Amino acid sequence: MWSWLTPVALGKGTHMRVIHASRPVAEHGVRSTKVWAALAAVLVAVVSAGVLLANGPGSGAASAAGPSWQSGVYVGGCNSTAINQFKTWRGKSVARGMVFLGSSWASIENPTSAASCFKSLGIPVTFSVPMLPSSGASITTGATGAYNKYWLALAKNLVSMGQANADLRIGWEMNGSWFNWSARSNPTAWKNYWIQIVKTMRTVSGQHFTYTWAPGNGQTFAVENAYPGDAYVDYIGQSLYDDSYSTTNPQTRWSQLLNGSHGLAWQASFAAAHNKKLAYPEWALATPSSFSGHGGGDDPYFMQQFYNFLKAHNVAYETYFDADHSPNVHRLNVGTSTSGNFKNAAASYRSLWSGVSTPAATTTTSSTKASSSSAKPSASTSKSSSSSKAQPTSTSKATVTASSTAQPTTASSTAKDTLLYSTKANRSSPHLLNGATITGTVAIFVTPSSSAKKVTFTLDGKTARVEGDAPYDFAGTAYSNANLHSFASLAKGKHTVTAVIAFSNGTSKTVSASFTR
Repeated sequence: MWSWLTPVALGKGTHMRVIHASRPVAEHGVRSTKVWAALAAVLVAVVSAGVLLANGPGSGAASAAGPSWQSGVYVGGCNSTAINQFKTWRGKSVARGMVFLGSSWASIENPTSAASCFKSLGIPVTFSVPMLPSSGASITTGATGAYNKYWLALAKNLVSMGQANADLRIGWEMNGSWFNWSARSNPTAWKNYWIQIVKTMRTVSGQHFTYTWAPGNGQTFAVENAYPGDAYVDYIGQSLYDDSYSTTNPQTRWSQLLNGSHGLAWQASFAAAHNKKLAYPEWALATPSSFSGHGGGDDPYFMQQFYNFLKAHNVAYETYFDADHSPNVHRLNVGTSTSGNFKNAAASYRSLWSGVSTPAATTTTSSTKASSSSAKPSASTSKSSSSSKAQPTSTSKATVTASSTAQPTTASSTAKDTLLYSTKANRSSPHLLNGATITGTVAIFVTPSSSAKKVTFTLDGKTARVEGDAPYDFAGTAYSNANLHSFASLAKGKHTVTAVIAFSNGTSKTVSASFTR
């Protein structure tokens, strides 16, 4: 929720506050107050809040072992002292960092300081990258590919700096009007520019980037029209701050954040429809004086409700915005002590978040990629259907049953030019896909018999993904593991996966396998 109003250096970048739908940004970042009109609407929202928390949209309820996602912090850049103090204060390791890059092409291309710092800490990081420099560029020009050289340089530099697995939140809060990359005037150009960026960065050898598409909470603009497509997005993110311009009641304020225009409920529903995980690169409390006197203050109710929401949904990561931006105050801790501004909410945070475990690796949702593929460059320029491209949000393993004719045949994981599947992300104990009956989630892959330039996967005749380097996985790769894929959206019956292998010597081979869902 930050934008450049009065620039403040944070690491190598600057940022400022996001505004909710009915809260226009006044000049120099002062938001004008605009009270929500209908009390009846608020009352309906309050009732709805309870319903959603009981049955939130999104696919990924917490397992019996407890909630699991990458929980981290933003401390104003990669400040190892501040990060370690936050870790000590909350009594739990920091599993993700976040940093803003600056507003010039030079700072966008070269995140040297932050990249090397987070590498030394061994913490995964989300880079919030301006889509444009502060002047001299436009979204429409970017959509033509004119700025691709800058994004190519960024990708190469990240890989060379040990950040090949970095997450990128490019052009965040595009549904607001405070950034020069706002999508409001031309959402088509915005998403085409995003696609140019992602396709360009995927051409760099060794990269395994993920991409977080992150609107701000509470804007009425139809940001769905700026969604680049499942093949180019990994996570559906959101900026979230505990403030309201129409109420001081914690329950009503939470209901607005949850059920308001493009609020948390919308985000969860949209992510579930596209089989993507949720992400919160920046979220925080705010003192009563923050945001022109509209912060929620010491609000343990917000902390409890947001935790409940995270626990009930399929979340990839969240990073608390533990930095102050005068006059807005968000910090939970001062060194290793609790801030006097949020004593009750901070206690709630430390207690609730103590039970959050960190997954061994974050699995992405994009497929040809889309959600970016989590990772590898894609040579495909066509979009696939969401059912064939997206990774499931469910974490359950596939159940493999016998087909009507025979039990699927166990195959060697080294079998060449053959479509195989496994219930495990590491592709162990594979079976022949042909003749199998599958429910749940599986990894589908093929190993070419000789050097290949690319493998094009199709599902029932529609392109699902194009893989430009090994390993060649139907749903993409995350940290060397295959993304597990769900076919739950397909009609029951026979379906066919085809892999067209383009060998480096100029020849090609097509292999197909039919399975029953």
